[in-house]
Amino acid sequence: MSASESGKNIFSLDEVKDIVGGVDFIAALTGLVAGGLSSLYKSLTGLPEKFPSLEVLKLMHDAQSSLNLLLNIDACGPSERYEDVNERFWNYHGALTVYYLECIILAMHSALSAFTGHYTVAYTELRSALESAVTGAVFDLLAIPQYRESAKVLISMRGFAYGGKEAPSFKELIGYLEEKYGERRVERSSEILEAIDTELKDFNPKFSFISLLNQLESWKIIDDKTHEFIKGVYAALSEYVHRVRPLSTETAMRLLFNKDLFPLEPIPERLDAFLRDFVEINGLLFYLLLKIFWQDIQDPTYTKCLETERIGELVERVRELDKKGYEVWRRNLAEVEQLLKLAASAGAQRTLA
Repeated sequence: MSASESGKNIFSLDEVKDIVGGVDFIAALTGLVAGGLSSLYKSLTGLPEKFPSLEVLKLMHDAQSSLNLLLNIDACGPSERYEDVNERFWNYHGALTVYYLECIILAMHSALSAFTGHYTVAYTELRSALESAVTGAVFDLLAIPQYRESAKVLISMRGFAYGGKEAPSFKELIGYLEEKYGERRVERSSEILEAIDTELKDFNPKFSFISLLNQLESWKIIDDKTHEFIKGVYAALSEYVHRVRPLSTETAMRLLFNKDLFPLEPIPERLDAFLRDFVEINGLLFYLLLKIFWQDIQDPTYTKCLETERIGELVERVRELDKKGYEVWRRNLAEVEQLLKLAASAGAQRTLA
């Protein structure tokens, strides 16, 4: 801020122009939001006219159920009553927890984007959530020596080159972990993320989602059928990211259904499809997270500390989605039923504290 010797001229002419431009921008955004909220209210209250009320409410219920199940996946871990065991378990999965929370944030944002009519954004956020789950799984498993030793897919990846120098990639990360921990497990897997920020600051591998998925298959975390299924889902989501087809653009979708381009209002015909996809992709996130937890849950140290009552409740809620025909939740049902049997056979506690 400039001022004259007399102190009377507080702003220069150029600074005044900048201030006015900034205020105009804020006013324009505020007006857009205000108008958008009005159209959003009208369109949401009018949804029952587009769909049978019960049908759309059932879909919304399924979406909420899938999100709640994802939020409560910690029921698959040791009871908080066993404080030391519980803390050790979640420290083992610190890296995955970071990316799991990212999945939750992205899933919630995705739902908000869909209900405000931004479907390409909503699907892009779902794709990012899927990427986060797989990335977190890979980092988490690198804490375990047997997975570091068999990370052929990761080691083959090179880093991006900048100014003639290649950035560190997974080969360098695994080398660092081997040097520091040897044959020991990293007891706090979040240390791997910390190492990237402190020791391998330029870490930037040339990897794709499919290459990380290939590594999970190579590690036998997922089988071939699941691998191909996730690839198909990812390919479908990628259409909205790359917008290579006209119907995967916001513009074409809104024009096709005779909607204004800018107001915040959902397209009912697209909302129906999105909610079904949302439920299934939350199911995939749940599946991937649970498969990583299985690496430790099978250890009697943790199995005997499970809460059969909480897992039983989880089974019933997953079964509800399975009965409605959601394919991924059918897979999840098999997993959580197996977990309940394992807990029961180990004599895990039956009641909550």
